[in-house]
Amino acid sequence: MSGLLHAQQVIVLHPKVGGTLDAFENSVYAVFPDVAFFKNAQFVALESDSVIAVIELRQPVYGNRFLVRRFSAYEFHQFRQKLDFSAPLPQISVKTVKQIEQPVWALIFMSRIPYHAICEIKTRENERKRVVFERITDRSFDAWMNRELHTYPFDQLKIVRYWTKYNPTPALYWSVVGLSGLTIAASVYTIAGFSDYLNPHRMLLAAGGFSAGCIAGSYAAPLIDDLVFPSYIINFETGRIKRLDTLQRIGYNLRKLKDYLWQLLVEQPKPA
Repeated sequence: MSGLLHAQQVIVLHPKVGGTLDAFENSVYAVFPDVAFFKNAQFVALESDSVIAVIELRQPVYGNRFLVRRFSAYEFHQFRQKLDFSAPLPQISVKTVKQIEQPVWALIFMSRIPYHAICEIKTRENERKRVVFERITDRSFDAWMNRELHTYPFDQLKIVRYWTKYNPTPALYWSVVGLSGLTIAASVYTIAGFSDYLNPHRMLLAAGGFSAGCIAGSYAAPLIDDLVFPSYIINFETGRIKRLDTLQRIGYNLRKLKDYLWQLLVEQPKPA
């Protein structure tokens, strides 16, 4: 692709952007708002009186790191007119630049999602859905839900959470369900023993408590899975990604607390 740029004449889109349109300029002027992973672009004049844009991507899409788009001379003129009426590039801080490019970085994180990973997405309408990742395109996130392939445009996503190793076993699920049922049944049976009115019906009440506990456990089991299996959360509003490993974090905090208490005991002044 670099050979094409050297062989042909690279032209300046507009004095405001120079010979290369970078990601920040593209985010401000929206020259290519539909191109994900945009890094930079250069325009090349062809002999056929047309112009091609050679777009370099931050991450390969379908194995391609470059996109080529062809424009007529009139379309290229329209691009220039659009920039003529745009305000000059503002002199802003690095923090503001990062805020503008945050969605770009979120898309880069999306490319790291393993194939067929279990994901939980949150849309702009605050709808939460558990899906199976299939692929990403330059505009959307495609995933399976209820045996159907659904397409979610990037601009409609708020949060994407995915698990790199998500393998909940039936043993864990039924252990949570059974333990919840037994705990509620034992509690109801014990409480009913203190009432003269309820005491004759303790077994019946305990059976009802066991059923209610099993139902509650079936809802709690997925939450337990979320604690057991580490996950990553991609936030499109902040453009950040974080690792969520609850059990490891709890263990770390307990070890830190133990070291802190031990230090207090050691540092206590000895009686004279």
